[in-house]
Amino acid sequence: MRNVDCTSLEIPVPNLRIMLHYYNSIEHLFETVTMVTGAERERAIEDIARANAWFGGRFSVDHRSDYMQRRLLVEALMYKEFSEKHAAPPTASPVFFYIRPNLSIESIRQGLKEREKLGEKSTRWLLVDLGAIHDRRLISFTVRDSHRSYRRALMEAGFDTPPTDQASPDDGHVFHIDELAEVYSRHQEEDDLSFEVQVWDWRILERCRLFQA
Repeated sequence: MRNVDCTSLEIPVPNLRIMLHYYNSIEHLFETVTMVTGAERERAIEDIARANAWFGGRFSVDHRSDYMQRRLLVEALMYKEFSEKHAAPPTASPVFFYIRPNLSIESIRQGLKEREKLGEKSTRWLLVDLGAIHDRRLISFTVRDSHRSYRRALMEAGFDTPPTDQASPDDGHVFHIDELAEVYSRHQEEDDLSFEVQVWDWRILERCRLFQA
């Protein structure tokens, strides 16, 4: 992986290429709690809760069980649809990124400052150039956060999921990353638009990191 000074990084607007990833430690850069099971998962959850990292409150004792059930369901639904449409990934748990059409270095830093007010002070981030990934067969995305996209399925499963904005025909679906421009064209006038990206094989990321903070 190569690092590039962020001051030299130009992010196009609208951005459909630079992916943002949040992480807690370089040792677990592309690892997620759903990649492990049993006692190892419990230890990982405890580590995240103690780290005061990005949205770490969902792993607090009061919320972790509900959150993990939601997350496992959403990941299973995305895996099933992606496998049926394209190919079965080697793992059932993806690494998550965000693509934000109006992304800037300043907006990343401002977002972290806002989260710091809630005690989340250890979050780190990196940027990956989607165009530098040669094998993109195992990359998908949802319109906005996948939990938000799949909120109808979560409600049908019995979870209390308050409505947010008006439902879209693209909700509850996972798309191949090569469909991003087409899907963006249907949503480009929406406020605070973002896409959650799911990389189903983290090994394709080994040589394409742009900037780590």
